[in-house]
Amino acid sequence: MNILMTGAAGYIATHCAKRLRSAEHTLFGIDFFPISDPTLFEKTYRGDAGNQFLLKQIFQDHGIECILYTSGSNDFPNWAQDPAKLYSNDLFGLLFLLAAAAEKNVKKFVYLSTTQVYAPSVHVRAREDLTPYPSTTFGKVKYAAEFMISAFAEAHGLRYVILRLGDVLGANPMAPASALGHPLLSRLFQAEPIYDRPYAFVHVEDVVQAIMLALASLNHKEHSIYNITAPEVTPCPEFLEKVATVLHQSLAEVKKVPNNHAPTRIDTYRAQRELNWHLQYPDLDYMISSTSDWLQHHGKR
Repeated sequence: MNILMTGAAGYIATHCAKRLRSAEHTLFGIDFFPISDPTLFEKTYRGDAGNQFLLKQIFQDHGIECILYTSGSNDFPNWAQDPAKLYSNDLFGLLFLLAAAAEKNVKKFVYLSTTQVYAPSVHVRAREDLTPYPSTTFGKVKYAAEFMISAFAEAHGLRYVILRLGDVLGANPMAPASALGHPLLSRLFQAEPIYDRPYAFVHVEDVVQAIMLALASLNHKEHSIYNITAPEVTPCPEFLEKVATVLHQSLAEVKKVPNNHAPTRIDTYRAQRELNWHLQYPDLDYMISSTSDWLQHHGKR
């Protein structure tokens, strides 16, 4: 299958590209940032995933059959002070991409969303059939994106899978470098602020497996939504202590920004049942150490 991957220089994308190639997909990449290993792609493009003119040309020249949307903003504290940039990055670009895809009759779409679309709860496990009620700006933007995708599906027959991810951590030592390192650990190592909230970690290789299964499911499903994360959460202080212990080092003073996203327990039974997806790397110590090793190998820490 000819796949266009947006955000191809990013953390998840760099871990996914080799698996896609080994599965005999033909991969095309687009990103503002340089892609560290362009040999994994048939062709790469430097640019905006919302550039309709460029997208139409890519769709036409390469017969793109599916879009894997791994671009978009991470859950950074500075978005609270600059929501316009967040909406511009994550909604306007997606809108132009969907419009170009509809015009060129691209019918398959995989979108990486977040479990922050759910209302905070400590009592009920969030399932995909619950009505989302996000409490954070990041969750609200991702839910708006989901709604946009469903609207295009209804109007143009787009087949889609939405993967609601927890906090992605971990690394494959064989993966290329990503342009910005790892969204959370890189911030810690650079003494940048992080959110003081519970984290539901999931290893990036488990996310890659979910992406591969989602792509295969598009051959027989019109649309699906799956939670892809660990079932339990780790409080921020416990996570920071774990990082210091696993890496045998003291972290620089960490600036923790308050966040109103209370603990949410997530149900992943649908992904297990329908995709045959299961956590393969649930150990938090391994997630931390593998990420650190990968960043160090590529000179990112």
